Amino acid sequence: MNDLTPNITSYINESVTVCDTDLENSNEKIDLLNFKTKLLSAKTIFTVTLSLFVILMIL
Repeated sequence: MNDLTPNITSYINESVTVCDTDLENSNEKIDLLNFKTKLLSAKTIFTVTLSLFVILMIL
C-alpha cells in the first residue's frame, strides 16, 4: 500500500492544481461580468439622462 502513496499524492496535487486553475478562471469571468454589468448600467444612466435633457430642451 505504501507503494501507491506517491501516486495518490501526485494525483491529489494535480487535482488541486486543476481546481485552483478552474477557480481562477471562474473568478476572472465573474470580474468580467461585473465590469460589463457596470458598463451597461452606466450606458443606461447616460441614455436616460440624455433623453431627459432632450425632452427638457423641447419643452
